[in-house]
Amino acid sequence: MTMTERDRLLTYLGSIARPGADLQTIGDNDNLIDAGIVDSFAFVQIIQYLETELGVSVQQYLVSPEDLTSIEGILDTIQLARQ
Repeated sequence: MTMTERDRLLTYLGSIARPGADLQTIGDNDNLIDAGIVDSFAFVQIIQYLETELGVSVQQYLVSPEDLTSIEGILDTIQLARQ
């Protein structure tokens, strides 16, 4: 079975999530930091994941920090970079 981009992102977020955080309890548009899923340090890890694993240059696409605080925002950023 092939993993979707969303599945791969959720797997990655699960690996950096705060202990006890449950990704199943939030919606795709919920703020990951406000929901307690990740902390501000994880935000840097998300940028690193996008750049090293997916080849998405955050600076090149003028991504704002707010674009990367939700599952939907991260997926939108990935899609923009692949157009």
